[in-house]
Amino acid sequence: MDFSKMFGLFKKKQQPAMSPGAVLGRFISGAADTLSVQLAFCSLDASRYQTFLHEKFARGYLTGFFDAAIQLSGIPIMDGEDYAQLIAAGHVRLMGGSRAKAVPFTVESLDLQGDPDFDLGRQHGGREYFDFMGEKVNPMGLARVYHASQAEG
Repeated sequence: MDFSKMFGLFKKKQQPAMSPGAVLGRFISGAADTLSVQLAFCSLDASRYQTFLHEKFARGYLTGFFDAAIQLSGIPIMDGEDYAQLIAAGHVRLMGGSRAKAVPFTVESLDLQGDPDFDLGRQHGGREYFDFMGEKVNPMGLARVYHASQAEG
């Protein structure tokens, strides 16, 4: 007698469907956690690290990384305000939950759109996230740029 069929043992358990917000939250949180690992290699000298994070390229990289996570979630974004809130949510997680730090940082970063350094960083961060999710690279591009800039200066 096959007891597995009788009692439903070994059946695949169905997972409840995730809401669009939960899906987005998972992508944003995962991107922030991935960035946190990368940035842990940069934060030994706190003053240099903070200066670097405020540079246009670094701001663009972070924005592009979160933008790519939003795109890969497959959830449509309603408007620019929704987009900015999602980018800010990623920064809040990245900055240890501090909305007071993350929201102004995000607004200042998004205001840099169109700046060549910001846009280059955004392209690099987005591409690296897509490559990471496609299992092509470990995302360490921002850490490499940080260490290269420290070697120069």
